[in-house]
Amino acid sequence: MQRCYQLNLPQTYGARCWGSSCGWVVTLDLNLEIYMFNPLTKARVPLPSQTTMFNDYEDEINDYVWARQCFVNKMIVFETDNERDDYIVIALPGAFPGCIAYYARRSDKAWTSIFSTRKLQGWLLDWVTDVVRWGQKLLFLYQDGAIGYCDMSALENSKIATIMEYSPIPKAYDPWPCIKQQYLLDAFGDLLMVSRHKIDYEGVEDNSVNYDTLHFKVYRFKFDTNTWVQVNDLGDVALFVGNNTSIPIRASHINNCKRNCIYFTDDEFQFWNSLTLFGGHDMGLFNMTNNEFETVYGGDDIHSSFCPSLWFMPKF
Repeated sequence: MQRCYQLNLPQTYGARCWGSSCGWVVTLDLNLEIYMFNPLTKARVPLPSQTTMFNDYEDEINDYVWARQCFVNKMIVFETDNERDDYIVIALPGAFPGCIAYYARRSDKAWTSIFSTRKLQGWLLDWVTDVVRWGQKLLFLYQDGAIGYCDMSALENSKIATIMEYSPIPKAYDPWPCIKQQYLLDAFGDLLMVSRHKIDYEGVEDNSVNYDTLHFKVYRFKFDTNTWVQVNDLGDVALFVGNNTSIPIRASHINNCKRNCIYFTDDEFQFWNSLTLFGGHDMGLFNMTNNEFETVYGGDDIHSSFCPSLWFMPKF
């Protein structure tokens, strides 16, 4: 039986939100205050303010609405091994990237910068698009397909973390001539990289920018050869990517979940403004069996100029 629940969550009103796989939604409100929020229990845990990320950009960032929408691209939540109900939140910059990423725990007073030993390739290529936990390491996926890592213990003990090189830029990297978003997942023992290809359409008369997802490609990392190989069948696995922590699911364990599919939400944050289709329209399901797209939900409430739909997994 398919069930749909509607929750009244005033704690999220006006906030930008990111979903996770461990029961929490990260919220960023108009005052740049950040919380971990549990939609089921209504518990809310404060994190350091976003203003502690600004550092050298304080004079340039005087528009809180812009800072909320553009300074942070993604928030990712990980459970720690230190104690129960202890979490680390990774923030990936969206604009003014003074560092590769930031991290914080609920007891911290400020966000801590994470830097990289990687030789700079240019701002867009050095942009970290996703992070996944792999054993006792955190793996960071760069826009160009390279991977860096740092030890989870450094973040668990609130130490300075530096990203070291794990694997170089793939030789067979696909230079698709359009907007591209990358995701990294631990899919039940397989390290997967999902490449999402988009196209943007610029309006001639009103200078509008509209965009849509065209295709997905999935790659599995081979540790023996340090290379990526393309995957055409996910088996019983479904992947959930977008405005949230990237989540793999056993499709057979969830009612109405389709195997060998990629569920996606709109995460093209730089185009969420009044001259576009608004955030939220680029959402759906990509079936890898027939390479076709399907609609997941088509209500008008998916549209937002600051917080479109997200995937969230409750924890009981």
